[in-house]
Amino acid sequence: MAAQIAAGVGFIGAGLIFVRRDSVHGLTTAATVWLTAAIGAAAGAGLVLAASAATVGHFLIVFAFTPVSHWLDRDRKAKVIRVVCERDSLPAVVDTAGDDDVTIAAGRDGTVEVTLTNSGGLASRLATITGVRSVSRS
Repeated sequence: MAAQIAAGVGFIGAGLIFVRRDSVHGLTTAATVWLTAAIGAAAGAGLVLAASAATVGHFLIVFAFTPVSHWLDRDRKAKVIRVVCERDSLPAVVDTAGDDDVTIAAGRDGTVEVTLTNSGGLASRLATITGVRSVSRS
């Protein structure tokens, strides 16, 4: 009986996983289907304690670890930084930005607007460059 459950759930779980370009969707849903089948098989076999423990563990992971994961990852998310500087200070701004994604546009009054994506403490370093008029985050 367990082999038939594994074959059926494997087929359904594989159909839930979608791959597009560089992203994979449906892994959590497929894992939840597998877990539900395992809990059902355990309960059907009379292992009510094991089925209950797996259910509690699942809800603990899904509802508690997701916010914790987002909280731990909050500083790693890319931030967009907009810098308004004089044309003479543009090389220093681009050198400080390093490998970050940089977009340069002509600003008003002889200034240059530099937009870049960064995940670290770059804004404070950019603000110290001579000729930088403003640094803002979004």
